[in-house]
Amino acid sequence: MVRAAGGKPVWMTLQIAWEGVIPTKQRPQTVPRLPTLADERFMAYQAIARGARGLAFFGGHLEEIASPADAAAGWNWTFWERVLRPVVAELNSAALQPALVAPDARTAIRASTADVELVVRDDGGFLYVIAVRRKGTTSMIAFSGLPSKLRRGEVLFEYVQDPLPPPAQPGHQVFRHVVVAGGSFRDWFAAHDAHVYRFKL
Repeated sequence: MVRAAGGKPVWMTLQIAWEGVIPTKQRPQTVPRLPTLADERFMAYQAIARGARGLAFFGGHLEEIASPADAAAGWNWTFWERVLRPVVAELNSAALQPALVAPDARTAIRASTADVELVVRDDGGFLYVIAVRRKGTTSMIAFSGLPSKLRRGEVLFEYVQDPLPPPAQPGHQVFRHVVVAGGSFRDWFAAHDAHVYRFKL
């Protein structure tokens, strides 16, 4: 789609629900299936990694598979609270917003396996790597091609305590970090994982 758009911004419409997950008289055996939080997060970041510059979410209005309260309200607010709101909160966060509007970086970063898709963005202050894994078993993936001066990066929305426990200290949680050496770093990925890395330039 990005190639077909000829340089125009691409929007991707992602699933909340659609007619294929709604039981009907013609398809009474259809089982309603809404994306989980992990599903929706993967779909959003995969769309971004593949070049989408805007996201829309379709199907919240389909009352046929909503709870009685949501059907009466005319929208699947339960799905919003449990799934879509956390995804939108990440996408709208101050930590990620600069990456979403920044141009693609000229830095060519590569993953050590073909089932990882990624996009690299540069806002002038940070280099961002948004990476998703389509399939595969849980394993360590290597990323190479980062600027050689980089030594450390943050994994947005994944937290650790600094300093490490014990003891547990509320208020000391920071984004998990990865160590960069020789323009490379490694991290764990399972199928459908999505990680957002930020490196200070």
